[in-house]
Amino acid sequence: MTTITTKYLGPTNTRGSRIKVIHGHTGYFPSKSYSYDHGSNAPHIIAFKQYCADMAKLYPDSFFADKQEWVIGDTPCGIVAVLANDTHITTGKEE
Repeated sequence: MTTITTKYLGPTNTRGSRIKVIHGHTGYFPSKSYSYDHGSNAPHIIAFKQYCADMAKLYPDSFFADKQEWVIGDTPCGIVAVLANDTHITTGKEE
């Protein structure tokens, strides 16, 4: 199952607030941090979309390059996005 999560990271002495975007297969696709837009209504969605665009440029043959459908839900510290047409998704029901 292909997942991407976001997490809010508060400001430090050297960096401002940011959102970290993490691909579920850590090590295969890099995680990246994006500046937190305090004026935005959906900063985690903006960071997620920017991450997908950045990964499409870096990996033109990956699923990021295609316009994919994602199922997105809230978490206590951000969002989680699951690739909707992932062939590895199971329903938990026995066939």
